[in-house]
Amino acid sequence: MKAGTTWLYSVLQKHPDLYFTYEKEIHFWSDYTLGSNALSHVNRINKVKQVIGGVNLRDNIKAYKRMVEWYAYYLEKDLSLKWYADLFRQNRGNKYNCDFSNLTCHMDEKGWELVHHVAKEVKVIYILRDPLARLWSHVKFHHQFIGKDIDFNSWNEEAFDQFISKKFIWENCQYADKIETMRNCLNSSAFRIFYFEDLVSKPSVYLRKLEDFLGIDNIDYDSMKLAKPVNQSKRIAMPDNFRQVALVKLEEEFQKLSDVGVEPHHSWTKNVNAV
Repeated sequence: MKAGTTWLYSVLQKHPDLYFTYEKEIHFWSDYTLGSNALSHVNRINKVKQVIGGVNLRDNIKAYKRMVEWYAYYLEKDLSLKWYADLFRQNRGNKYNCDFSNLTCHMDEKGWELVHHVAKEVKVIYILRDPLARLWSHVKFHHQFIGKDIDFNSWNEEAFDQFISKKFIWENCQYADKIETMRNCLNSSAFRIFYFEDLVSKPSVYLRKLEDFLGIDNIDYDSMKLAKPVNQSKRIAMPDNFRQVALVKLEEEFQKLSDVGVEPHHSWTKNVNAV
């Protein structure tokens, strides 16, 4: 979460080997295996109202019909492995079906077993971002998403500690636990860690490595689009109170990453040393 998946989704949509549904984040696996309720019937109805209502009917009628057909199936009440697999039935020969759900990483071993029942071949990309920067972006974006304009400079260390300790926030900081589970459930050729910081600094190189991992053709991307941030949270300077609390809490997570053999990106070092 807050590690560049929306940017990656927007760029890779151009690739002929990849098929995307009309929903970037389906969240089936978190709903089906973790009970997140992301795909409750009410949530899906609200999503469809939002999407369909914003479409210009003067656009391509054939494309509009395909979209309506997809969302009609998406609204079917009974979630199952077949329901999920059939979300990709409009794929007409693309090599991979793509799902960018950032909650999938929270699954346990049983969840990953189910993934293998659905997919003939599985490739999993897990993007790591500087834990401190990612956590701050997540805190800002959450309040932006729920429509609360917060003066974070008024929060003391206790207020920040209470908020970032909430399960839905902190579980996204626990990189090592997720990596260990995915390594146990996926062979080395099916799982790859990428760094958000490489995406930002050298997007073309990043994309080539990703294409090579997937075994798909190298294509030329729109250089202007590569440089354009997507789904950014508001630019708000990180308060010292947040930094101090977060770095203390993240110290154990850095150690866990080291324990599972994952090197921090070189650009993270300044934040580690600030503890």
